[in-house]
Amino acid sequence: MRTKKKEKINLLYIFSIIPLLFFIVILYIYPIIMNLYLSVYSDRTFMGLQNYLRILASKEAIYLLNFPHLPYGYFLQNLLWILIHLPITIFGGYIIAYITRGIKGGMVVRAIIYTGMLMPIAIVGLTTNILFQKGIGALPAIFDFLGMKELASTWLTQPDLAIFALIIMSIWSWIGFCVVTFSAALEAIPKDYYDAAEVDGAGPLSKMFRIIFPMVKNVTIVTFIVTLTWEIKLFDLIYITTRGGPNNTTNIPTLQIYLYLFKYFNQDMAATLSIILILLMLPFAIILTKARWGRS
Repeated sequence: MRTKKKEKINLLYIFSIIPLLFFIVILYIYPIIMNLYLSVYSDRTFMGLQNYLRILASKEAIYLLNFPHLPYGYFLQNLLWILIHLPITIFGGYIIAYITRGIKGGMVVRAIIYTGMLMPIAIVGLTTNILFQKGIGALPAIFDFLGMKELASTWLTQPDLAIFALIIMSIWSWIGFCVVTFSAALEAIPKDYYDAAEVDGAGPLSKMFRIIFPMVKNVTIVTFIVTLTWEIKLFDLIYITTRGGPNNTTNIPTLQIYLYLFKYFNQDMAATLSIILILLMLPFAIILTKARWGRS
């Protein structure tokens, strides 16, 4: 009887997992295999790593001859985006969550900040165009009042300013996610820990480093990786506002994949750049998975 019951359970398990495996193969494994094939074959001719070398050697990917002026190439521009956006959203989100924890009106402040996360990207793009446009935008008006004429222009038309306008708006759009995740993590810390620390005479900094940081470590890792992957795969805000311009100064790899495929009709190069992005994001996906398992 037990053997038959075990067989029924095993059959039920197999039949329940088959649809999941089917969708994983169709939606994940097959596209990756096809992209890998297209990246090393051209018209059924084996190209080896030629497409990868072409991308890495192209000035559209990495270009520093105009440094410090943009463009830097879509890889370095994406890196610039990450270096500015990532620490501001992570630390800014943590600080806002910590300051608004347990104070009157803190929930209202967090809700207002989170509205940027709820806004459709089309509205974020429209807001970007208005906010940074000379004559009607608030920021150019402020810089004009301060006598900073170079910054009192329409940012999205200036090669050295456009990407920073988009980074600022992406911070506004994303920081609400970090605030909410850190707020939830802070609320989950038992109040007894704070009470015990106060009895021991611990100050705010001591509480932060000895209690809060260890308790929110896994949440910080997850938030860090999710934010980083969002920055790497960002596409819609740039496409809506600048489409990589002016002079390719706001171009990043995801937009370049779109251009290769739908503007230049070059599947091979689009597939090659897609594989490069997958390889870049794979280590972070592994770290995220380990962090989730460790937390559970």
